[in-house]
Amino acid sequence: MRKPKAVWSGEFSFSGLTMKCHVLDTGQRIIEEESVKAFLKWMKDGKCLDPADPGLRDFAKWQAGATAIGADGRLIDRDG
Repeated sequence: MRKPKAVWSGEFSFSGLTMKCHVLDTGQRIIEEESVKAFLKWMKDGKCLDPADPGLRDFAKWQAGATAIGADGRLIDRDG
């Protein structure tokens, strides 16, 4: 079995966090371990997400399957 390769890598910054993420050629979406650990610590410290944060919206789009980047550098969801 061949090892999957990253076809996209990037970072999402929101609410004082930076999440390093990848999309593999299998379609699987990966969040780096250190980013997950930082997020869990952030939550344990009682921090709250700001739903109006554009970075959080981009991260949510990425999780839902968005991979296209618009001319303004923002993620485009599957429906455009």
